[in-house]
Amino acid sequence: MSAFTELPVLLTIIGIVLLIVEFAVLGFSTLFLVFVACACFSTAILQLVGLLPENLLWSTISVGIQTAVFGVLLWKPLRKLQNIQQAEDDQPNDINGLEFRLSSNLSPTTPSQHNYSGISWVVELDGELDDEQSQELAQGTLVKVSRSSVGKLFVKPVK
Repeated sequence: MSAFTELPVLLTIIGIVLLIVEFAVLGFSTLFLVFVACACFSTAILQLVGLLPENLLWSTISVGIQTAVFGVLLWKPLRKLQNIQQAEDDQPNDINGLEFRLSSNLSPTTPSQHNYSGISWVVELDGELDDEQSQELAQGTLVKVSRSSVGKLFVKPVK
């Protein structure tokens, strides 16, 4: 039990807890806790190596200074990492690849409807089809969802 009273071990535990709170609870939104956690880890390493005395005063000073240093060094890269988003057309969903039979005729000018998961979707022919495929599809034709947007399913006939 004496291991938990040693300052480097305590700083490491504090760093781990801060990272868990940052990622699991706050969803990587503040970044400040990441900087403090990195400072706790590096201070613990400096104390274990013997470059920094193992007392509360030097630990506090070291964590404070290193938090500022990590903040300056890591702010832009971590901010970029936070702002990475998927393209609007590349959103994951379970609808793409869904196969169903048309409940009414479908043509490039006349959309159809399909009820799926409690929602009435507007069904349209995928605009990226060849000219020979962009003909009217009869009721009961088996189609596959190629992409979707809000309230719309874009389909291709299954061959």
